[in-house]
Formats: sequence, C-alpha cells, structure tokens
Amino acid sequence: MQETQRGIPGYRSAAQVAFSVEGATLTARVTGEIDHHAARRLRDAIDEEVFRTLPATLALDLSGVDFMDSAGSQFGLFSTSKVSD
Repeated sequence: MQETQRGIPGYRSAAQVAFSVEGATLTARVTGEIDHHAARRLRDAIDEEVFRTLPATLALDLSGVDFMDSAGSQFGLFSTSKVSD
C-alpha cells in the first residue's frame, strides 16, 4: 500500500491529505484545519486522485482534523459523488 501526501493551503493554516489505496478502496486521510479556502482545494485534490485511481469506494478519514467550518463540512459530500459504482 503506497501513500501519497499533499499540503492544502487555507486561510487559517494548511491542511494535509494523504492518499492510500487498498484493493478497490481509496482512503483520503485529512489532517489539520479545513476552512472554506482549504475545503475547495481538498475537494480538487481528492477529485484528482479519484479520477486517477478510479476506486469503487472512497473512505474519508477525518480523525486528524482539528477545525472545520461550515463550508469545510461540505467538501466530502461533493467528492463522493464522483466515485464509480
């Protein structure tokens, strides 16, 4: 299982997203703070990885998130609509 990581700049501070693939599942492990600036960039990074790996399942691990504003709470909903059936 190989993991890739990306820094996502936000207004408050940078969030990080690390991707790993196991079988048909792509896991995006997000850490740091997700404000409305970082949410858009996180969604773009996750979408790019979904299109690259074409997983059957996308798992969002938010256990390392310290802060999330209302816009940040919506970023995962839009990413999941792109996962194949």
